[in-house]
Amino acid sequence: MNLKDVKADVWIRLVVLMLALVNGTLTASGMNPIAVSETELYVVLSNIAMIGAALWNAWKNNSLTASAQQSDILMANLKQAALKIIMDKSNQMLAEHEEAVKSESQV
Repeated sequence: MNLKDVKADVWIRLVVLMLALVNGTLTASGMNPIAVSETELYVVLSNIAMIGAALWNAWKNNSLTASAQQSDILMANLKQAALKIIMDKSNQMLAEHEEAVKSESQV
């Protein structure tokens, strides 16, 4: 097991899972480790959903104007052209390498 190279998001998921398991076990045994009312829980979950939606909308590129939508199309075309150039160069380099290997084996 290589715990040194485990990413932080993996550790966070494991901790959340452990907390959920402990909470579920305690609740099943009749204890209530999280003593909150339904109203409090509703308010907290609603606020989390609201904050999550706000962050998600702020993160995403919301192209509402015609100019922004045209820019999105231009960006997609530029990415596609760049990918084609990279693939063409990669194929050229691969062909040159194969040719070099072939001519070395004939010597």
